[in-house]
Amino acid sequence: MIIELEKLTEAPSKELLVLFENGKLNVHLAFIEHGEAYKWLYAHSSYDLIAWEIENDCFNWEEHSCYLAQFCSSKFDKEKYNWKRDSWALAKYCYHLLAPQLYNWRKYSNR
Repeated sequence: MIIELEKLTEAPSKELLVLFENGKLNVHLAFIEHGEAYKWLYAHSSYDLIAWEIENDCFNWEEHSCYLAQFCSSKFDKEKYNWKRDSWALAKYCYHLLAPQLYNWRKYSNR
């Protein structure tokens, strides 16, 4: 996904800023190579990188399921979601998607 610097409400970090060429950046590749910044991207643009990654079958469900719960719950897939590590995110951001039989009760319940 190509993003344009002029369409961002705030400049990215210096590490990402130097990667822009002619004001454009393949943000999907930049996140893979230099670390993800989903929170920043969703806070400072209207780009929906997670939806794009899911539609292009390149979303990292294992590592980034919590961001899906925060920013793109419409693309939720209970078979691909990382329940073990990111059950907390569903409970916090979109509890209506919780599947009690898949929730990581051992890690995230208050005993």
